[in-house]
Amino acid sequence: MPEKILVKGYYGFGNFGDDVLMVTTINLIKEICPEAELYVFSNSKQNEYLERLIVYPFEIIDWRYSGNFDYIVHGGGGIYFDFKEGRLKDLFINSIIRIFGLHNYSKFFYTVKRRTGGSIITCYRRLGLGIGVGSFTSSSRKFRDSAVELGSFDFMAVRDKRSFKRINDYNLNTKLFEGIDLAFLKDFWLPNTSKSDQYKGSDKIGFILRNWDEGNQYIDLILKDIEQVKELGYNISLILFDKNYDEDLFKYKSHFDELIVWNPLSPECDLSYFLQKLSEYKLLITSRAHGAIIPANLGVPSIIIEIEEKLRNVHEMLKSSSQLIKLNQLGNGELKYLIDESLKNIEALNSGVDKDLDINRSQGELLINAVKENW
Repeated sequence: MPEKILVKGYYGFGNFGDDVLMVTTINLIKEICPEAELYVFSNSKQNEYLERLIVYPFEIIDWRYSGNFDYIVHGGGGIYFDFKEGRLKDLFINSIIRIFGLHNYSKFFYTVKRRTGGSIITCYRRLGLGIGVGSFTSSSRKFRDSAVELGSFDFMAVRDKRSFKRINDYNLNTKLFEGIDLAFLKDFWLPNTSKSDQYKGSDKIGFILRNWDEGNQYIDLILKDIEQVKELGYNISLILFDKNYDEDLFKYKSHFDELIVWNPLSPECDLSYFLQKLSEYKLLITSRAHGAIIPANLGVPSIIIEIEEKLRNVHEMLKSSSQLIKLNQLGNGELKYLIDESLKNIEALNSGVDKDLDINRSQGELLINAVKENW
């Protein structure tokens, strides 16, 4: 009888990076379990586009579903974090959970759910692939829900050193592996392609920006830099990875020569089309983690804007082909200087892309082997 496997992540919401992670996860699962019966968890009301990305039969379920699976596989992404403060009650609950232990709390939660007859999704084994684990405020309202899942993993491959340390600090009863971001597993989302064609003579520079919960003042500073960057004579694009979440950024399009948007609900905007668009740039400046990782797999170097910790993590994954700029360096000409220097040394950066990919490819092979061993 085929194994029932549920794939979980931030899926179906139209986020390009998470869509790539989903495709990667499903293709990896199918390599390990070709006969698997696939289910995808998505609470989005516009998730019908997933049928265009997933080439295998599958069924979408949401929070209303109740049932058991052989495996629940969490495929990439960094949903375990919260920068927002909650109430005094949340602080008290979180303190109890930490004292009790996440693993014990998770077992207690599922026991209560079963006895009260609430809607619940269970599994025999829970695996995490390429997971990012950030920090939580002491009174975070999201912590208790995250603790239920974090405490129930049988195996977790995290995507960076800081996530590895945090999971170790939680002292979970799980097998832990320091892996990579799943987007580095290029063969699972861009099959039959050893290296994408680069536009060596391109005059295009792209800004992959995101709507930020802490405020978009950083974009106002970037716009000051863009006026200076235009003096370099390059065509400058604004690129958005999430049409809905980044909706507020559409107002900035007049400052750019072109606007490129990942819109999977549009028949013209499929994975191949959007990847082709990204490969046309000589250099990308990004405040999105996958705005550096995915283009690197297409041969494009980057300048990474450190709006939060995970952007620094990505720079460390791409040390030879990316540069890091901090928020306090924006708006005063330093970005223009970095872009100018990057373009002058573009051949070295292109070689650096190959070096970075080789390193991450080797770690990716170890991750795949670890997943198979712990399946």
